[in-house]
Amino acid sequence: MNSFITSQISIFLLLVLCATTFHNVMCSTNMQLLCNEKDQSALQIFKHGVVNHSKMLPSWSNEEYCCAWQGVHCDNTTGRVTRLDLSATILGR
Repeated sequence: MNSFITSQISIFLLLVLCATTFHNVMCSTNMQLLCNEKDQSALQIFKHGVVNHSKMLPSWSNEEYCCAWQGVHCDNTTGRVTRLDLSATILGR
């Protein structure tokens, strides 16, 4: 009886570990999602058309994923830009 309970607890803990690992992998994949090259290029062209763009859109840099830029929203599956919300920037005032 004791070994049966120990076995059940071990299986339960293994399932919890697997579920946690799967969740972490899926979440980190979405966080590292590369945005579409054409979308990123179009956003850079837009940025350079803005007067004083370094102060207006400081998070928009070539070193970062464009899906992480302020005001840029992407589809979690495709990495395509789906919406711009610049209301929190100086442009939105």
